[in-house]
Amino acid sequence: MAVQANTEIEAVRLLLDVRKGDPLYGDRHLARAAELLRPHLDRDAYRGLSGSEAAEAEATSESQLALLRGEWARVKDLAAGVASLRRARAERHVEIDLGHQIYETPEIPIDPFSPGFGALFGRSAEMLAQRRDELVGALATLEKLDAPGREFYAARRAAFAALVLTLDEESQSARAAIDPDRVRLEALASLDKGDVESLMRMADTMLAKGTTGDADVAKSAGAQSRVRVGKPLPPFPDAVVAKARALGLAHEQREPNVEGVSYLRAIAWNPLFPGAEEGSAASRRITTVPPSFAAAPKAAQQLVDQFAIHPYVNSLGIRYLPPLETEWVLVEDFAEAATVPETSPLLDALALTGRRALSRMRIEQSLRERGPSVVEGLGLDVREYVLVCMPADVFVNVGARLGWGQQPYWTHFDGYQLLRDGKLRALVGGDARFGGLYDVCSIARDDAREGVVTRFAIVRRERMRTPGA
Repeated sequence: MAVQANTEIEAVRLLLDVRKGDPLYGDRHLARAAELLRPHLDRDAYRGLSGSEAAEAEATSESQLALLRGEWARVKDLAAGVASLRRARAERHVEIDLGHQIYETPEIPIDPFSPGFGALFGRSAEMLAQRRDELVGALATLEKLDAPGREFYAARRAAFAALVLTLDEESQSARAAIDPDRVRLEALASLDKGDVESLMRMADTMLAKGTTGDADVAKSAGAQSRVRVGKPLPPFPDAVVAKARALGLAHEQREPNVEGVSYLRAIAWNPLFPGAEEGSAASRRITTVPPSFAAAPKAAQQLVDQFAIHPYVNSLGIRYLPPLETEWVLVEDFAEAATVPETSPLLDALALTGRRALSRMRIEQSLRERGPSVVEGLGLDVREYVLVCMPADVFVNVGARLGWGQQPYWTHFDGYQLLRDGKLRALVGGDARFGGLYDVCSIARDDAREGVVTRFAIVRRERMRTPGA
């Protein structure tokens, strides 16, 4: 039994480490870690042990009073209680630490391999390669320790073994050959800081090498990215669609603007990282939009800017850019109106009492704990599908047909804006006062304001993988 316990605890430790490097399946790694830890330390036992420090502090305070009163029998009993609490924590410190990572609100792991994030986390080529090799080794060990997940671990190990690292400096060089947007971004940043020397150096560089015309920029960027468009993602099975309809989910097709998304992917790999004070700031006109966007509303053109400037991640912690492929999604399609439905079978399944005044932390907790059961209840594999807040690109595309973005309130969007200090702000948008369909901004994760509505979708996990991977 001791050998099995040690094996399972080691598997939990490895799963929590792998979760940080493999966020595409981070929720599944976390769920399996919880399943393995539960027989050794369930949530209630963890709460008791983690709360023992408060009990110890109270006992110590009572001991001081007993000493002053000369109540030595009481002092002895309290001291014995404190010693017992300390022994329990010392004996279970490994499980307590693992329990903290599982039972408390887990941090969202940021994908270490997402291009464009190296500057934020100080990652070098050697560090990325080392992290990849560590993941390969950890997954190989999990294959031996956790037999039920052996095939899954083997598949993830093979994926990381084949991973070709895209370094920021390579992305920057590739982009420099496409258009001058990166230099514009850096120049604007230097201008904001008053760094005129850097500004002059960049101007000299651009004057020396020349620049590409705007039309050619959009054309070449789109051409480069279009070759990576995959096959359309197929519709959901009829039986699944019928069950989903009973939950209030409609079967909708998302048709991407391939030229626009291709261009966006070409210019978005070296983002600026705003500070907390800039988290909700309006975007600046930086990029030159492709021809298909020339007649688009100004808000749509600004949205391209936002994706170019701001580093967004999806709810799994992976760089978020709209997929190039046509896909089918299951979305809550209730009519957008001043009053939204505060009850539904899906809300009941998630144990949510309404759609308004929910913080993102509360929503993500429900999705983490109950979302997989919803997905499995539809007959879908949780390793292939995931229940999330409405993705911004799905909101724009599907919402254009269903009349969304016409009310003065925000909708929770899947994912977060990543700030320069590594903190996250929850994505919201769709407010008619700030761009309607094309409105995307961010609020604090614990913000539970009344003016934000929750709308859910079930999407293929494939759309959430690292772009280009």
